[in-house]
Amino acid sequence: MSRSLSAFAVSVLLCTLALTPALAVDDTPTAAIAPMTPMMADITAALQTEQAQVAALAAQLATAPDDAAALQLHRAIEQAKMDGQLQVLGIQARYARAEGRLEDATKLEAALTAMGKVATPMNVEPRPAPNADAAGR
Repeated sequence: MSRSLSAFAVSVLLCTLALTPALAVDDTPTAAIAPMTPMMADITAALQTEQAQVAALAAQLATAPDDAAALQLHRAIEQAKMDGQLQVLGIQARYARAEGRLEDATKLEAALTAMGKVATPMNVEPRPAPNADAAGR
């Protein structure tokens, strides 16, 4: 090994040794973790339920016998995720109403109502009909 290469290796080794204490993971708690609020406990439970349903459906998807079954399982996973989102919004709306935050509760309930609905424009712009003699048609 050349002298410059060995000097480089030694310097890298020394830097690694110097940084090792800084890179060590400290497992001692530095700050007390605040207890979970009742709303967060409800949301966490809802998300865990959703994750369990999605995991079970994903396991079934891994062994799907054909494309039709796989598509049906994909749609079931989408529905489980949507139901989880709706449940979280419902929990937030319920707690907002109970805490007297009526404006927030109303917005959350409106979001719940709008979830999954396709927004259609009120004014439809008229477009010309396609030309039947266009090249390639």
